[in-house]
Amino acid sequence: MNYEDLFTDEELNELNNYEYDEEHKIDEAIERIDNYEKEKERLKNIYEQRVEALRQSFKEKEEKIQKKIDWEQDNIKKFVLNSPNLKTTKTKYKLDFVSGTVEIKKPEIKIKKPEVKKGNLEEMMEKLGKDNFKEVVEYNLDWKNLKDMLVIDKENNKVINNKTGQDLSDAIEIEEVPEQIEIKKGK
Repeated sequence: MNYEDLFTDEELNELNNYEYDEEHKIDEAIERIDNYEKEKERLKNIYEQRVEALRQSFKEKEEKIQKKIDWEQDNIKKFVLNSPNLKTTKTKYKLDFVSGTVEIKKPEIKIKKPEVKKGNLEEMMEKLGKDNFKEVVEYNLDWKNLKDMLVIDKENNKVINNKTGQDLSDAIEIEEVPEQIEIKKGK
């Protein structure tokens, strides 16, 4: 990797002073990495605090604006409902203006679909009647089993089912994971 493009001249001068030819120098490098990680964490904490402060400031301003919108809408509603030009339908009131149309939907009572999950399925079937339920067959990929049958043809960059020889590249992608170096800090 060409590191010259990644660093400023000042950073390169600092980094070029480090040597990696003896155990105690490697140990110093591990300490530097630990310090870099701590600095990254410190900056991440600052970032998160700033984001939270911005989120809170935005929320306060948004609430202020929403109060103004609510106030405006309440006054518009009062005017519209008292207007002699008001059009009324079964479900709403309506009044046209140059800048737009005000529609006020009348309140109504609706039946809300119950939430049926695996955890409460039997109880809901008992309450609502089994005739009101339909069976749904659900298929899930058995990845653990399938994965054991797959190989990568590195020459052709293809995924092959090892048992059948079938090319599955159109259904399964190949992901190239770059080399990673992990240094675990001693205690």
